[in-house]
Amino acid sequence: MRKTILALTACISMILPAHAQLSAGSLMFVAFNADGTDGVAFAALEDVPAGTIIYFTDNEWDGSSFNTGETYWQWSSGSTLTAGSVVIIEGIDQGTLNGSSPNPTASVGSCSWSTTSSPDNNSGLSASGEAVYMYLAASYNMPTTFISAIATGNFNPSLGELTGTGLTEGVNAIQVLGNSDVIIFYTDVFGADCVETIATEGNWVEDNGSGDQSNDGNYPDFPADVIDFLGCICSCETPVGLTASAITPYSATLSWTAVAGATGYVIQYENELTGPNYRGKISDGTTSVNVGAGKIQPGNSYVWGVKARCADCYSDWSEPSYFTSPMRLAGGDDAVALIFPNPSNGQMTIQLPESNAETMIMITDLSGKMVLSQSVGAGETAVQLNIAVPGMYQVLISSNESSFIQKVIVQ
Repeated sequence: MRKTILALTACISMILPAHAQLSAGSLMFVAFNADGTDGVAFAALEDVPAGTIIYFTDNEWDGSSFNTGETYWQWSSGSTLTAGSVVIIEGIDQGTLNGSSPNPTASVGSCSWSTTSSPDNNSGLSASGEAVYMYLAASYNMPTTFISAIATGNFNPSLGELTGTGLTEGVNAIQVLGNSDVIIFYTDVFGADCVETIATEGNWVEDNGSGDQSNDGNYPDFPADVIDFLGCICSCETPVGLTASAITPYSATLSWTAVAGATGYVIQYENELTGPNYRGKISDGTTSVNVGAGKIQPGNSYVWGVKARCADCYSDWSEPSYFTSPMRLAGGDDAVALIFPNPSNGQMTIQLPESNAETMIMITDLSGKMVLSQSVGAGETAVQLNIAVPGMYQVLISSNESSFIQKVIVQ
């Protein structure tokens, strides 16, 4: 059973009318496999009209034409391929092709060899430096529009160039260094441009080694770990209404407004000092979670967010929300100190329990330089930091019986 990895969307793809011409970045490679029967996968960032034929080759492009010695194959869309769909092509490694060689197979549409005649009949992809081009053409070896390219190494004259293709590495062409057997696109962080996100090397994972890495059970495998659907096409609304309530030194309840059509949620929060410490999936119908002891510590600041999961994709992450757990002071379980808001613009309120004696507050920057020092009593005290440099500051709250330090952020 194929593992499903859904990429987080933060980009909007424009869907073109059926007669529109595909161009660079309309389709993007999302997988390359040089083991087993060899194959590639690509995703549609626009609707692909019915009857469209896309050509592929691993022959080297020299800036004006392809050389010879390797293979050409072509994919036909059949019916319209909707934006977001992923197509997996397998069976590219059939040895020396002849008229009876099996055609490659496609998960959607159909695939066939463009020619089985010498010299372009040496099939198979190489892990030790390979480039594959995807393009529209008047004839299989006469490209008219390059759509994308992928290389397991630097694009260069011996591997294949981008000169004369209209493609740019890191924009609509993918270059993953390391001569890996299997490379697969996967990320849950999308930038403003989905095409460039796919073309960014850091958003790919790889598997390399002796033997067949395509189905060895080590992530990633091909085609098992190829994404099922590109999350750039997503109508899943972003959660809003994030609220932190019932905040104690060791727990908090995090809630948000339900998203119509959501089948679940993913929540993440992190301690702003120590980094990520929790991410979890939330079932459909649940719009609040209690974060308990062991995950929240007294006097710490946290940032959290949530995204919705819909049928085929995830929403964007929500706007970040912040809360600060109170500090314990002398006076029993209910004696806590609160500093809010945090982050702030320098104006904040410090709330001490009624049972607390006179307390000294000292605020310093992270180098230890004193910014403010004053004595306060029980209840709420407004504090104004007149500082020119935004950043993180330390608040020391001390009494005769106890002292605590809390970090605050001034924006």
